[in-house]
Amino acid sequence: MANESIPYLCGGTFFTQLLRARPVLTTSTEHTKGHKESLSEQETFRRLISVYQMKDFMNCSSLKTYTSQFKTCANSLEAFTSFSDADMKWSFDKDVKSSDSSALILMSEFVQEFTDPDKYIQLTRCLLGMIKSDHTIESDTPFYIFENGAFVTKEKMIEMESFVIEPFLLGIWHFIIMRRSDCNERGAATYQQWYPNRGKYAGTVSDCITQEIFVESIPKTAEDNNFEDKNQKATTQYINHATIVNQYGEKNIHIDHVDTLNL
Repeated sequence: MANESIPYLCGGTFFTQLLRARPVLTTSTEHTKGHKESLSEQETFRRLISVYQMKDFMNCSSLKTYTSQFKTCANSLEAFTSFSDADMKWSFDKDVKSSDSSALILMSEFVQEFTDPDKYIQLTRCLLGMIKSDHTIESDTPFYIFENGAFVTKEKMIEMESFVIEPFLLGIWHFIIMRRSDCNERGAATYQQWYPNRGKYAGTVSDCITQEIFVESIPKTAEDNNFEDKNQKATTQYINHATIVNQYGEKNIHIDHVDTLNL
């Protein structure tokens, strides 16, 4: 299309930049513990949908295929994600604009688990650059990027220097859900420009952001820290004559005799 915007902010291009900001797993221990699977593209997509739905979105056998379609902007997936559900969108919109947002809590958990703090600035600059260069977003368009549910216009946001990553990401996700949930396909040209060769990112979308960017995260509460402290305390348990049952699919494997089980 002659009037197609490149870059174009949509669900797929937003998701692609999130994937680039995931932690890099380099040790065998991390792979052994299953961290690779927990940070997979489909799990990242599932959790992102959960932020919108404000509940745990269930996994399914088609999720891997749908994740690829969404990332490459081949499909808007409105029915699968419930992006077309007017009542769900209304609830999400109202929540994001409140000072006590449940979606913000979910996005904070998402950020903690699926993003690398060392890549916060990269992610913020790329998203800002995309918004700045997307001529289909009017200068007075509101983005609800503050913890208290307040908004800032595109014109002012692209000149900002300081951001809090969780409400910033939530505000952009909110914009996409409310305004572009049915036009993910329009980001296909942007994705193809970023990845002319499979797996090798060639985007320069952040180059137009010339100001120095500072990004912080929502501070953890005392309650969060107390919860972590409790989980970090070492506890040793000894169970004599234990029976161990391991379940794999529909089959159970019993180990009937262990003299001492040290937990």
